[in-house]
Amino acid sequence: ISNSAYYYYFLNGMIFRDSCYECKFARQERVSDITIGDYWGIDDVCPEMNDDKGICLVLANTEKGKSILESDGMKFKETSFEEGYRGNPSICRSPMPWIRRKQFFEYLDSDKSVVRIIRDCLKPTFRMRLNDLYYKIKCKLKSAFVL
Repeated sequence: ISNSAYYYYFLNGMIFRDSCYECKFARQERVSDITIGDYWGIDDVCPEMNDDKGICLVLANTEKGKSILESDGMKFKETSFEEGYRGNPSICRSPMPWIRRKQFFEYLDSDKSVVRIIRDCLKPTFRMRLNDLYYKIKCKLKSAFVL
C-alpha cells in the first residue's frame, strides 16, 4: 500500500476534504473520552514498540476515558502528550491546504484529460520529493544500525 498513489496523496494532505483544513476538533481540548489514531513518530519515542504493523496513539481525554483504558486489560505504554503530538501535529492544528489543490479541482471540472490533470497537478513538488528522500535515508540509516 505504501506505493499506492492514493496513500501518497492522502499522507501528503493533497486530497483531504475542505473541512479538514478548518477542523474545529483539531485542538488539545477534546470533546470525546478517548481519541484513537496512528502513532506517527513512535520510533523517536519507543522504538522497541514498533513492529512495522502500526502502533495506535490513544489519548485519554477525560477521567472516564482513562478508566476505560485501564479497565480494558489493553497492553499500552504511557507517553506524554508532547511526545504523541510531535509526530501527529494534526491533533492540535488543521493541516495546510496543498498548494495545487484549487488548481486540481478546477481542472477536474474542465475538459482536461485525467492523465493531464495528474501530470500537471499531482506531480510531487521539489519539497515533497526532498522530504521523501530525507525519510528514506533516515529509515535506511536506522535499519543499518539496528543490532
